[in-house]
Amino acid sequence: MIRWGIIGLGKIARVFATEFRYLDHAALLFAASSDSNRAASFAKEFNIPHFGSYTDLLSSTEVDAVYIALPHNQHFEFIVKCLNAGKHVLCEKPITVNFQQLEAIKMLAGQKNLFVMEAMWTLFLPSVKKAKQWLNEGKIGKLTGIDIEFAFPAPEPGPKRLFDPQLAGGSLLDIGIYPITLCQFLMEGLSKNWQVSHLIHESGVDSSVSITLQYPDILAHLSCSFLYRGRNAAVIYGEKGSITLPVFWKSKEVALTDNNGGLLDYFKDESEYHGFYYEMQHANQCILDGKIQSDQVSMAWSTSVISFMDEVRNKIGLKYPFE
Repeated sequence: MIRWGIIGLGKIARVFATEFRYLDHAALLFAASSDSNRAASFAKEFNIPHFGSYTDLLSSTEVDAVYIALPHNQHFEFIVKCLNAGKHVLCEKPITVNFQQLEAIKMLAGQKNLFVMEAMWTLFLPSVKKAKQWLNEGKIGKLTGIDIEFAFPAPEPGPKRLFDPQLAGGSLLDIGIYPITLCQFLMEGLSKNWQVSHLIHESGVDSSVSITLQYPDILAHLSCSFLYRGRNAAVIYGEKGSITLPVFWKSKEVALTDNNGGLLDYFKDESEYHGFYYEMQHANQCILDGKIQSDQVSMAWSTSVISFMDEVRNKIGLKYPFE
């Protein structure tokens, strides 16, 4: 039995707590917030026996592992605190803001012999795994292109984390990480040959980013934006047809079509899970098995994505005040 706590009780933490009821060999025992009233309310809603401050959770002997759902700029600080307190960690994406932070985490986790994983739930979705299976089986023939988009019109004033440089805001780290991650999964790596276009918000962070990666014989187009409502799909093109994941980062379905749009195959995850369950179950099992890394979202995997985003930010001239 792995005993879990949550640090940061926003919207994403509510999804985690809701999905937690499906987990076996796990118990959700602690809810921590900088706001004591929020912690008490959250604990009551989800029937969590213990609640309090971040310090209370870190010092608790009732907690084995922590899910971190704080703003980007606090990920590194609290992963370090959790590891130094002897807690395993599942941290929301991006696991850290930059490569240097992630290297420090990797070293500390190894020294402490504790599990750390980035919570990139998209990679665990059955629909995404089915898309990769069809691609590997040659269902669409030779791969000819990839197009992945995540875009929505962010309200202003909206959530502070989206546009605040002090919170490592911007579309790239907040939602651009999803197209980048899926591209790495499908192509089994990120091309070193790429170009980027971008727009900068008045706050100084990126509001839109479009990246084209060139692989042998194909281009992968990845885009993210806070300015418009996009198609928000991942489409994998081949000589014989295409594979489409609607709302790809949380998709429960995937379609295989021929070049005329005719449906060849279709998969839908009929489970009642929101989708977080799959990554949560994986992380919990890894800890039960005594692992300090996931074989699906390893430190090397996260390092590849974080390093790529570092390069993109360097190219567009985006450096956060605390870096």
